[in-house]
Amino acid sequence: MRLQAALGVILTLAALVIRGRINITSLTTWFPDTPHALKLDRRGDFDPSRWADQATWDKYIRKGERLLCLMAASDRAAGYLEKDPRNPPSAASRWIGDIRNELEMWYWHEAYIEVDWDCDFEAAGLKTAFDGLELNSLPLHDENGVPIGDNNCWNIHHYDGQSDEEIKDQKYTVNGKEYTATGGHYEFAINHPGGLIFARDIMNPRSAVTDLGYWDHPAAPDELPELQYCSDVLWAYWVRDNPNVKKLRVYGAKDVVNDDTVLLVTRAMRDMGKSALEAWPGVEFAYGTDGFRALIGSPIGATAAHMLVTHKAELGVKWITRVIIVKNNISPRKNRRIGTRMHIFFTIEDVPQDDISDPDNSEAVKRYVERDLSGMSNEKDIARVHTVRDR
Repeated sequence: MRLQAALGVILTLAALVIRGRINITSLTTWFPDTPHALKLDRRGDFDPSRWADQATWDKYIRKGERLLCLMAASDRAAGYLEKDPRNPPSAASRWIGDIRNELEMWYWHEAYIEVDWDCDFEAAGLKTAFDGLELNSLPLHDENGVPIGDNNCWNIHHYDGQSDEEIKDQKYTVNGKEYTATGGHYEFAINHPGGLIFARDIMNPRSAVTDLGYWDHPAAPDELPELQYCSDVLWAYWVRDNPNVKKLRVYGAKDVVNDDTVLLVTRAMRDMGKSALEAWPGVEFAYGTDGFRALIGSPIGATAAHMLVTHKAELGVKWITRVIIVKNNISPRKNRRIGTRMHIFFTIEDVPQDDISDPDNSEAVKRYVERDLSGMSNEKDIARVHTVRDR
């Protein structure tokens, strides 16, 4: 059965390449378990000889500091920091709930996925990491549909994979305006019982039109779907049929290849005297260190942070407390051949009530809330990190 399915996928991919529907260099995203020797594009793989330069490092540290401020603030205070025009200001996303209708309206499609294969993180060599994070590593069900685990997988694409039209020719209309499919995709796992969102393959619409070659020009802001950000799409599926929305406690990313994130990880590890990826417990960056702040500000860390910032009403006031970098082990499954890849986990906790930034009067709220993170090295320092000063 799986052989027939694999053959069908190969034939489909071949047809898409011939018709120009996909770029050949992006095929690795379809096969995340492809061993290194077979990778078509190794850009972004961990390389201890390449790390973020000082300008890049400083940029992401500053971004991480701001995101830490926003995470620790009340929704009102975060809204002021973001210069939100609402009265009272709010950092809340306009996309709340499972937004099923909105996803359909903005041309997002649920694509085919084999949950028993793609959501088997034990087979992906990550069982020890999942065990260490107190998470079940098995898929929601096996290939026969028998329930065996907690992880459900989704592939959400900004194009219609069933259409014969090329992506650049797929059109949709919202409020009387015509838009074009971008080829963006968000592929991820949701583990409601354990409290995990695990990104598997992420390509936002803005990047897809150029990086994957779907359009012949960069996208102007008004050409993109209003519902476009990864944090909003992931949130929709976290909320869907979830009896305990507040339980979100881990955000992770599998097979990390994002260029800036990889370079930041390499720099952070280098500063700790590390030059190689390690299996669980991996390499942990403590709260308040430069490595911690830079990785919070990284493209992957920022997705997790934005989700916490924009959904305080549903989640409560939460922040990221640890960043953990791991490599996978060899797969225990004989039918899986996987290379060593980088994976990243962000642990999430409630901000202590006394530490939530929410000044009592409007003038105080308008002040810029900053973090004094110097010297912070462990979670015991979390309760002593606030300073409030004028801009």
